[in-house]
Amino acid sequence: MQKKKLIIVVGPTASGKSDLTFQIAKDLSYQIVVCDAFQVYQEISRGINKPDAKALKEIRHHFVNHISIFEAWNIKRFKNEFDTLMQNNLNTKFILEGGSNLYIDCLINNYNIKAIDSNLSFDHLSNEELYSKLYELDSVEALKIGNNNRKRLLQALKIIYSNNFLKKSELDKKNLEPLYDFFIIKKEVEREKLYQKINLRAQKMFDNNWRQEVVQLIEKHGDKITNLNAFKAIGYDEIYHSIIEKRETNLELIKQKTRQYAKRQETWINNKFKIDFKFKSYNQYQQLLAAIYNFWNDK
Repeated sequence: MQKKKLIIVVGPTASGKSDLTFQIAKDLSYQIVVCDAFQVYQEISRGINKPDAKALKEIRHHFVNHISIFEAWNIKRFKNEFDTLMQNNLNTKFILEGGSNLYIDCLINNYNIKAIDSNLSFDHLSNEELYSKLYELDSVEALKIGNNNRKRLLQALKIIYSNNFLKKSELDKKNLEPLYDFFIIKKEVEREKLYQKINLRAQKMFDNNWRQEVVQLIEKHGDKITNLNAFKAIGYDEIYHSIIEKRETNLELIKQKTRQYAKRQETWINNKFKIDFKFKSYNQYQQLLAAIYNFWNDK
């Protein structure tokens, strides 16, 4: 049986992959699957570059405004719901937008993991303590992640604890045969230009009532929001504390963290993904469409 074909667009944050994904979907009549850890939540929008109402109306997007911030969203649930979506839409063409590279990787390598234990929490540990704990359990994975990427350190520990303390290398051996055929497009931007785009976008999001969004969430839910996965999105924690502490938001810190995140994404993409088409300019757009056509037609 022939595997379902899927197009994936990856790239660091603010690289323009959302616009490219939307253009391809529009021109080729695809539905979009947003593979992201945060756009899935209904209550947050201003700081995560979520598609606007017009875009959502024009093209069907999956896993955007999908659940409440009080619901659990992780790679296990994402993969289960993604596979169900594909099985129920065998004749529909999809293009995937890679917001969170781990979500893309779990599809490409068909992760075979147990449900992550929702009772596990390492939030009380510092980055150094998380790194030390992971190093004891899986030194290879710890060295890959480093001690600054808190999100990946937490995720790695939760996966290991939920899978009888197997190392990541052992878990990888349990991955199944991939269910799909992929054509991966990387949206490339020169680093200096990318950093400029990150800074401009952060300012634009802040000017577009990002802080007010957090104020409203505090007024509605109080300090219950601080431990939610949704508030691990870059910037939300800083804005929250600036409101509580009655000070100005340090937007420069948010910009810096976003630039660091983009650098980590670039490293992940270059090391993990087999790129089929590097897209640097819209001068290549017709060439890209031709490559996608050849992929669909096995040429």
